[in-house]
Amino acid sequence: MTSVGPTADHAPEGSARPDDRGRSPGSPGAAAPVERLISLAGTESSPVYLQLADQLRYLIRTGELPVGARLPTARHLAANLGINRNTVMSAYSTLAREGYVRGNRRGGTRVVGMRMGDPAEVPPLQGRLITLADELVDAGAKLGMRPEEIGSLVEHHARLRAERQALGVCFVECNPTSLSYFVDQLEHEFGIRIQPALLSDLGLDSSIDFSGLDCVISTFYHLSEVRRALQARGSTIELFAIAVRPHLSVVDALEGLPPGSLVGVAYMSSGSDRALMEERLRRMTEAVEQTKVRGIRVKPILVGGSPDPRAFEGLAAVVVRPENIAQVRSAIPDDVRVIEFTNMLDASAKHFLREVFTDLAVRPRHLPDRVSSATPSGGTRR
Repeated sequence: MTSVGPTADHAPEGSARPDDRGRSPGSPGAAAPVERLISLAGTESSPVYLQLADQLRYLIRTGELPVGARLPTARHLAANLGINRNTVMSAYSTLAREGYVRGNRRGGTRVVGMRMGDPAEVPPLQGRLITLADELVDAGAKLGMRPEEIGSLVEHHARLRAERQALGVCFVECNPTSLSYFVDQLEHEFGIRIQPALLSDLGLDSSIDFSGLDCVISTFYHLSEVRRALQARGSTIELFAIAVRPHLSVVDALEGLPPGSLVGVAYMSSGSDRALMEERLRRMTEAVEQTKVRGIRVKPILVGGSPDPRAFEGLAAVVVRPENIAQVRSAIPDDVRVIEFTNMLDASAKHFLREVFTDLAVRPRHLPDRVSSATPSGGTRR
């Protein structure tokens, strides 16, 4: 059974731009590249400054932003996130009041952090929960809800969250870099433990046990291959496909090219299924075209077992998937820029998966698998 999520041609409002300076959060004097770790949703009811404060607080508590790390200036972070500078300043002020950061004119805003078990850690969290509870009660009262109805709503969502966290989910990708990225994103976004699996590990001799899982997720790039691999194993577990878009680092690299640049999109052909390889290349080429970077021309290149250097002549840059770089690098001229093609989740994919996980969580568990042949469309199942 396969389900597909909605496609997306452009980045959602408020998406972060990656910091390409390669400096770690703890580097002395370096601002932490937090933009690439933050995803703001303009459609959420929670104010943007609270969303930003919540995500920065999470990064501090998990150690992604260690004690001593300097946060970007409000102006810099606002520009990269596409939000107002005052919004960032409000988020920083919230964290300062809670004791997570401290700011001064000479050193900027730095992480102070809190030790696990520190009694000072509890009051800010309690205060935050009380504030959220007050906001919920006020909103419920405006809708005419009684106190017991508001309490029941909170209990329902808490139980639903617990059910979602108990789901067994496997995510399949073709290379370790993308696999690690998507698994981390999904676990952080939904609080679900994800079992990672490489596409190459889905063979009949694979040790992956699908019997205890509720679903398998992959991207549209690998939907056909994952479906065939599961069918070969005799598994009818539900399979969901999501649309992803090029990571902002890819977009930034393309935007930095001179106007009129010819950009190659290279995919390494392997195996005997040429039609499948051509389909992958087509999807990858469309993804690059849909970045809507002006002034570039795109040329798809299906690379055989022995890359031909002539295929890369006249290019300003070539976009290559991480797992193909080592095989094609020797054939690419030194003056041609190599752009690593990686993907990221967008708001529509997250919304689709939230609906999927909620639906799976409220179903009776471990029912026999069902197979349907309904035609898929954005966000529907088959």
